[in-house]
Amino acid sequence: MRKIKDFNIFSLIIIPLFCFSFFSCSKETFPPEMKTILYLQNNRNLNSRFNEFLTSSEDIRFRLALASGNSRDTLIVPQMVSLLNDNSPLVRLGAVFSLGLLDCSSSRRLLIETLERESDYNVKKQILISLGQIGDLETVDYLVYHCGDCESANFLLSSLVYFFDRGIITVGRVKYSISNLNGSNFENRRLAAYALSRVRQSEVLLPYIDSLIKAASCSDPEVRARIASILKNIDFDSKLSVFQNLVNDEDWKVRIEAAKALKSIPGSDALWFEVLNDSNPHVITVAIDNYPEDLNLDEEQLQFIYGLLENNSKRIKGAAVQFLISEFGPESITSSNIFPLPNYLLEYEVAGLSKWGKEDVVGILKDLSQNRRTSISTPAFDGLLNVSKQLVLENKLEFDSLLTFVESGLRSRDLVKVALSAAVMREPIGDFAPLIPVLYSAMENVDGYINAEVTLEILKTIEKLRPKDALEHIKPFLTSDVLAVREKAKEVIESLYDVDESFYPNEQYFSSKQPGLSKLFQHGLTPLVKIETSKGTIIIRCDGYYAPFTSSAFLDLVDRGFYNGLNFHRVVPNFVIQSGDPRGDGWGGPDFTLLTESSPIGFGIGSLGMASAGRNTEGSQFFITISPHPHLNFNYTRFGKVVEGMDVVYRIEKGDMIFSAKVIKYVLNQLCN
Repeated sequence: MRKIKDFNIFSLIIIPLFCFSFFSCSKETFPPEMKTILYLQNNRNLNSRFNEFLTSSEDIRFRLALASGNSRDTLIVPQMVSLLNDNSPLVRLGAVFSLGLLDCSSSRRLLIETLERESDYNVKKQILISLGQIGDLETVDYLVYHCGDCESANFLLSSLVYFFDRGIITVGRVKYSISNLNGSNFENRRLAAYALSRVRQSEVLLPYIDSLIKAASCSDPEVRARIASILKNIDFDSKLSVFQNLVNDEDWKVRIEAAKALKSIPGSDALWFEVLNDSNPHVITVAIDNYPEDLNLDEEQLQFIYGLLENNSKRIKGAAVQFLISEFGPESITSSNIFPLPNYLLEYEVAGLSKWGKEDVVGILKDLSQNRRTSISTPAFDGLLNVSKQLVLENKLEFDSLLTFVESGLRSRDLVKVALSAAVMREPIGDFAPLIPVLYSAMENVDGYINAEVTLEILKTIEKLRPKDALEHIKPFLTSDVLAVREKAKEVIESLYDVDESFYPNEQYFSSKQPGLSKLFQHGLTPLVKIETSKGTIIIRCDGYYAPFTSSAFLDLVDRGFYNGLNFHRVVPNFVIQSGDPRGDGWGGPDFTLLTESSPIGFGIGSLGMASAGRNTEGSQFFITISPHPHLNFNYTRFGKVVEGMDVVYRIEKGDMIFSAKVIKYVLNQLCN
């Protein structure tokens, strides 16, 4: 039995590895036909040459199947019938996976037709998962009728994870998941717990509260953690006593999920204060960030919070700063021993000020928004805009003041402030039309790889405001180097204007502008990367087979020393740790963007993924998962996994540093440079 089980890993997926058993220094990474398919995939031109690969070897046909989905071209769907009828289960698995990426009625029809005749276990399971990604309510009913027996429970639950995540929920399917939650099958319990955790309407789950409470005592900590995350959103009589047990669970991941619920449990002050003495710093910070809404501290407890300002953990110090300011205002820390605050605590001051949200913080946030560190100035400016919006709604601030702040952002040299200001203009709180000419001026400076996310925000604002004279300002983005920008620009133009198809440039013009595979040719398909951090060493193995362009780009950044000296700017306990942002505020990236590379390999514990602001906007920011998260599958590029140092991953806190990252090799089971 595998100790760590990805939800979406199938036994047949390992077959391609036998076909590509190269040493990490191999220069013959991909056969010529496979390289051709990969570049056709990235150039969005696979459809025109699809048939010439159908008589190739099994591994080439499997690559063709995967590339068909990652091309995101629904015109290719009719040609995939030949792959669905292939003699190889591996090729069929790749084909049904890809249909789950190509959302159209033809894909749904082909998946259902294939399910009715398919006999291979793994292919059938992938069909249901793909239908969970693109199916509708009618599809759910069909699957229950054909796969509702005990033998197929694993298939159906795997599918329901994605249906529920997409909001396609019925009482019958919830009841089916509940019935498996306390069953005897280990994997089915986990799948049921995860599927139910994707149901966002607490009233749907309330009738099954007894079954959920029972599952909170399950022997599997993964199930207990999911149940804690479910129960936190449901109001029930015994909530306090149930969470009394969960916050004292032996597993720290369960305690983290339980700590998140404390803010919604009436009368949980004493329990919250108890959690602040937990042995795990992540549990403490989560508890501080989720303090009870009706919290009433006595003097002794308040002094304990002030004592946390002296804690060895910078993250706990930051959480304490944020709590004190958000509850008692900016004056609450001026008399403390750590005032004036060091730079690493200023972003927590910003978060506290933004939550305090009163008139007295506007000037402070405005000053902090000028800080030279973008990790401080960005959240400060964002906080300034958000606080100002709320004060305008409460009639405590003139709209003209907000207008002035937004205009200053649009005129800023920091293009992230341009993006934040553009986003505010979509809010229904006043007339932002006078700033549209300023927005047009800002558009002249934002195109390019590094500014892709900024450009997308501006285009969303134009789409929302619908100015009549925007066409000429949008047109240049149709030839952007970034696919996501080109696609969004075309989408906005189509929604606002009646233009002929000849107005749009030929997409093939951009075929040479995607990063290549040179680093895989240098380092091999599955090279190891050693990341030295302030908490210890993490070793990851890249997956150049399933994510070749992403892996090659990542290795190029590693060889350039790009990651050396960067911090982990985002840490979500029991979810992910994230790094790779030279700005430190979540907006930074390299001098290129990547296309999303989806694969049938799911996100389990220690999976390495590439962060994005939407499909085809990946760059340098990577994340490592702390627990299994099937909802990331299909939507993010998984390009490797941690092979050593998960204990370090668990200890990483926001602000911890990457000292160095470099490619290494295994020689005789020992690490060497």
